[in-house]
Amino acid sequence: MVFRVPQKAILEPDQLAYFQTSKTYQDLVSYIESLNDAVVGVKLADECTESPGVKAILDVLLKVEQIARDTPPVENAASRFGNPAFRTFYDKVSETIDIPRGARSTP
Repeated sequence: MVFRVPQKAILEPDQLAYFQTSKTYQDLVSYIESLNDAVVGVKLADECTESPGVKAILDVLLKVEQIARDTPPVENAASRFGNPAFRTFYDKVSETIDIPRGARSTP
């Protein structure tokens, strides 16, 4: 599998309705349900081991969380399409987070 830059593909309500009847949607929902089933009965306090891959992902998420805290929303009532600070946040994430080459092609 080759990494592709994400792009919006669902822009209209009928595109969303079509997606919701697709195999991809069913696979996604099934995956989320199986994740849920995997943790039923597991307590937050239960000990768990983290693989190196999971640790790497958690490190990235911690960095992104800190960038989000350092980049608060700006007051801009004129914007129709979201908060302009998101561009700053996105640029900071792109500059700061180093995603290993092999991880980019991982599904």
